Amino acid sequence: MNGQSRVLVVSYNSFSKENANGRTLEFLVNSFEKQNLAQLFFSSEGPDFEYCDRYYRITEKNLLYALKKRTPVGRALVKSQDSFDGGVKNATTTFGDRISGFAKRNKTSTFIKFLRNFLWKLTKPQWFNKSLQNWIAEFAPDVIFTISGKNSCFHYIALRIAKSYNLPLVVYHCEDYCYKNAYPNSLFYKAYIRGLKKSIDELMRYASLAIYNSDAIKSIYSEFHSTPHMVAYMSTDIHPVIKTHKEKELIFSYMGNLGLGRDVSLCELAEALLQIEPLAKIQVFAPNVSDWFVQTAKDLPNIEYKGFINYEECRAVMEQSDVLIHTESFDEKIKQDLKIAFSTKIADSLASGVPFFVYAPKGIASTDYLLKHGAACVATSKEELQKKLALFVEDDSLKDQYVTSALAIVKKNHTLQTTVKQIEERINGLL
Repeated sequence: MNGQSRVLVVSYNSFSKENANGRTLEFLVNSFEKQNLAQLFFSSEGPDFEYCDRYYRITEKNLLYALKKRTPVGRALVKSQDSFDGGVKNATTTFGDRISGFAKRNKTSTFIKFLRNFLWKLTKPQWFNKSLQNWIAEFAPDVIFTISGKNSCFHYIALRIAKSYNLPLVVYHCEDYCYKNAYPNSLFYKAYIRGLKKSIDELMRYASLAIYNSDAIKSIYSEFHSTPHMVAYMSTDIHPVIKTHKEKELIFSYMGNLGLGRDVSLCELAEALLQIEPLAKIQVFAPNVSDWFVQTAKDLPNIEYKGFINYEECRAVMEQSDVLIHTESFDEKIKQDLKIAFSTKIADSLASGVPFFVYAPKGIASTDYLLKHGAACVATSKEELQKKLALFVEDDSLKDQYVTSALAIVKKNHTLQTTVKQIEERINGLL
């Protein structure tokens, strides 16, 4: 319709404004009209019907039920539903709940990933059924769009659908899981990585287009694959606010996940700030914080933990803040795991017009990017933290300099309307 391709997105997460993966999905196909989008997804979350009308969901609890009953699973979701059970009535057996709960609690386990891949392969006749096939045929997609991740089963699902309907495939990469060697002495892990890499190789051989979320990840995949590609940095439609600098009682705001050691770095930043400006406050908006952070934050009078807020509330908090902050762990193992990580909130922070302070090590894609463009005040070690933070707090002209640089790089790489139009043109061009 209207010259646009009809895009079927196949991914674990659904379109959503309430989590980073869901927002990333919405960003990638932002310029496509609602009627030209459909999504097959596999999580239990509720999708964003304001963004897309056509959803089909299959959950792993469905698959456990399929093992027991040998009946088709999955169904199309409609907005009028009061609850989303994924298309299996009375599937909430004690056994299914126990297995699903165990898998969720141990989702990073290599063993769980093997079980997940095996489960999807074993139950293929139950999920790739007439209901799903008719739903796909009714939508009549022109292109399949998927995101690479930690589980080869979801790569093969997208690939199977693309091949079955003889459609071009677009793959988005924001991680390099298959090129990591987190457990070099584990034969089990090596087998998992071989399988994951094989699924990525098959995706990339078939794909008509690869989209990378940064130059850092492009350089990794381009070394092994010649798939036509483009770089699309996470972008935003936030407009900058005009900030009036305050001398005292500055409000620093942290929004986002505090896992992977970010909470430790945030507390170190709070300790340094307490010595520099005792009246400054750090308000923290984050889901699922650790018990360690809760206890440590109680001992730091300048931290105010305020729980989880949705994306629209985050945007409002940005406007009211004097400084935005981001942290990453300095633990070597975590650092290696996040080497090409590029936080989804970077674009919003840069575009906000609010001075941005980052405490994170060098060697992480987002850190190196911010340093390269001078778009934030970045302390890359504990030794640098006190000095850089003090200068940043005390020198308003320095804050203005970082904001100016931030807005310049937003104009170049992170303007939503420009970036999504470039993505749309490349996808439309596949036809």
